[in-house]
Amino acid sequence: APRLQGSKAPRLQGSKAPRLQGSKAPRLQGSKAPRLQGGGRAYYGRDVSATALPDLSTASAVLEAAAKVAPGEAERAAAEGARYVAMALPSAAEVAAIHAEVKAKYDASQSAQAFTDQQQNELAAIYPDAQKLAVSLCNTVEFNLGERDGLDDAGRRNIAVRWGVDYIYDDGTTTPPTPAPAPAAPPTS
Repeated sequence: APRLQGSKAPRLQGSKAPRLQGSKAPRLQGSKAPRLQGGGRAYYGRDVSATALPDLSTASAVLEAAAKVAPGEAERAAAEGARYVAMALPSAAEVAAIHAEVKAKYDASQSAQAFTDQQQNELAAIYPDAQKLAVSLCNTVEFNLGERDGLDDAGRRNIAVRWGVDYIYDDGTTTPPTPAPAPAAPPTS
């Protein structure tokens, strides 16, 4: 496999693939395609003196680089005239088609992210008021149930739970602890 000059990656045993030397790309055996001269990279928005590949570590960087291919290819075709040989593997048209598809999906993703951020900000703004209302509602339910005669704590809890009051017990659970068993009735004889 081709390697960049100075790369520390091991070569496969028996591999006779040429290594990339700066901006000189290897030619395939029997290939008649001319090499793109170093200055040709300028058509694609690349630094002519660069010896490393562009940073393509983020989706936005890939989209930015891909967006320059089709216009760069058209500019290079106009500048080279009769000497022009179209880029291949992939062609500029293939890159442009994939770029358009990925860009649409990327834009939709960014729009969804912005909408989610907006919704979370709006929720954070109203949360304190909602928390106060919830606490007030729970207190009202418990107060009114406390006024009822004939209800033990378990009965009050059951009714309050139906009204939406959640109890969190000392052990961190939301299910009521099992009540202690009642003492056995004395034997009757």
